[in-house]
Amino acid sequence: MYHIYGLLAKEVSDSTLAVCRTTLQKYSEPYMIQDISQKLLLKQTDSLLEIGCGTATLLYPLTLLVNESYGIDHQLTIDRLNNSPVLDNCHLISGNWLEDTFSLPKVDKVLIYSVIHYMNSFDQAIEFIEKSLSVLKDGGRLLVGDIPNSNKKERFSATNFGKEFNEKWRNTREKFTTDEERVRDTLLETLINRDSLTNTSTDNNNEVISFEFSDKMVVQLILHFRKQGHEVYLLPQEKYLPFGYTREDIVIIKSGQVS
Repeated sequence: MYHIYGLLAKEVSDSTLAVCRTTLQKYSEPYMIQDISQKLLLKQTDSLLEIGCGTATLLYPLTLLVNESYGIDHQLTIDRLNNSPVLDNCHLISGNWLEDTFSLPKVDKVLIYSVIHYMNSFDQAIEFIEKSLSVLKDGGRLLVGDIPNSNKKERFSATNFGKEFNEKWRNTREKFTTDEERVRDTLLETLINRDSLTNTSTDNNNEVISFEFSDKMVVQLILHFRKQGHEVYLLPQEKYLPFGYTREDIVIIKSGQVS
């Protein structure tokens, strides 16, 4: 999915659509900033790293709340951001977090938002978070945000309210859908194959490029990092966020005494 997002950054002009959100969800972005800021306890003295910053719909507003920020993503995405004015205290870096080596200072806060499920497996997701913790200061906070949980989604969709909500969402989204969003969706259909039985997506080479967490995986992730000595908390998403009924967040506070 890393390379597909790079392609979207090149081909899709709307910054919200380029990170796979819908036109309708653009109106939720200010609430996302507020929610993230509260969960990370952002301060003006903080340094912040966002891994998978995309078109900076989150990174740039959050940069205004901290002393210094860093954003990492695909080369095509970083090229796009560099072609427009960049905040002086925001540093943009190209590269694949799992595959490349980065020269970064230790930071106070790390953000991984709507990214962790774009891996080929749960084990790779754990590896991704472990590397992220390596650049976090002791006592620093890491937010793994917007985690899709297939069990949570199934429970919600089975309720009467969930059925009504999903129907209303489909109808409302259609009213706001732009021509560019339709073109983007058509492009994605040629690049991604969705398997609803396994809750995974593959590319045209049949390589897994995303998966959905389950209740069991969420608990396993929490226990994995607690056993290392970190404080780990499962937090609900506010219902006014784009996927507030079906996704959840995890905050990890890094311990200086890791076993």
